[in-house]
Amino acid sequence: MTCQGFGLLRFGLSRFCCRSFVSRASDCRDFDRILIRVQENAELKDKNGEIPDLKRKFAEIESEKVELKTRIAELLRQAVEESKRRNVENAEFKARIEELEENKADSSTENVRRDVEFAELKTEVVENK
Repeated sequence: MTCQGFGLLRFGLSRFCCRSFVSRASDCRDFDRILIRVQENAELKDKNGEIPDLKRKFAEIESEKVELKTRIAELLRQAVEESKRRNVENAEFKARIEELEENKADSSTENVRRDVEFAELKTEVVENK
C-alpha cells in the first residue's frame, strides 16, 4: 500500500497529525505502516467477533458426534444380539433338517421293506389261486 492509497484516511487523521509528519517520505512509510496495522486490527476484530459463533457451532458438532457414536454403539449391540439369535435359530433349523433327513431315510427303508413284503404277499396270493 502506498501513502496515496490511504490519502483519504490520512487527511481524515491529519487533524491528529502534524502536516509535516506525513510530508516526508519516511514519515509517509511510517504512516502507511500504521494504517496497515489499523486495517489489520479491524480485520482481526471482525474475526474475533466470529469466534463465539464458531465455538457454539463446534460444541453443537461435538454434541452431535457424541450422539452419533452412542447411536452407532446401540446399533452394533442390536446387530450382535440379532446375530446371536439368528445363529441359535440356524442351529435349531440344522438339527431339525438332520432329524427330517434321518426320518426320510428310515421311511425310505421302511417303504422298501413293505414293498418287498407286499410283493411277496402278492406272489403268495397269485400262487394260492
